[in-house]
Amino acid sequence: MHYVQSRPGSPGFSFRRPDVALHRCIGDERKLTTADVLLVAEVVSPGSEYTDTVDKRAEYAHDGIPIYLVVHLDAERRVEIIQEYRLDWASQSYRLAETHQDVLRLTEPFPVEIFFTSLDGA
Repeated sequence: MHYVQSRPGSPGFSFRRPDVALHRCIGDERKLTTADVLLVAEVVSPGSEYTDTVDKRAEYAHDGIPIYLVVHLDAERRVEIIQEYRLDWASQSYRLAETHQDVLRLTEPFPVEIFFTSLDGA
């Protein structure tokens, strides 16, 4: 279970779980914290667009997660585009770094190339 701090000014933690979270390896003696998370991804579904593109983006930025991916699907529920946001540490907000079409190419947190067709199961 991945916990993130709740909205600024609110005590405690939320039970917000990203669709995908990539984190550093941690020992069994430690619990996962947002400081360990390197990248999160959310798949936008009908009814979740505002939450995924506004609420979660603000919360993950506030928690200092360096990379936020937003996956948009087409009418057939295939990956259409993936928006890559990078954390601007000075403002603690995300800036759109790239809009990926057909293939997701990242250099950080490590080099990776993922073709959308492999995500769609085609």
